[in-house]
Amino acid sequence: MWTSTLGEVVCSPLTYPDNALVYVAGRTSLSPTDPSLIIPEDLGFDMMTHPEAVQRGMMYLVLVQTLHAIFENATAQKSCTSEDHWSAFAYYMENDAFIQWSE
Repeated sequence: MWTSTLGEVVCSPLTYPDNALVYVAGRTSLSPTDPSLIIPEDLGFDMMTHPEAVQRGMMYLVLVQTLHAIFENATAQKSCTSEDHWSAFAYYMENDAFIQWSE
């Protein structure tokens, strides 16, 4: 289990295993400074109600595997800054689609 900010997780998802789950305190308006909890998938628990996340008042947000895909899609298109990675993440969360930057 790891704790971090959501921005750090979004900008360096390859630090975490594919099967890990990301939890945050709120899901309505996400910010890079939001505290996050990253928990390796535990098949003994429902991912929506993992006891450690519930105890901290956090809700499931996304699989790290999805963050890997968002990160890799963005970096395949251009050399990304932290802001670019956050924009790609925000776009994905709002549209359920990868961002496409035009040249």
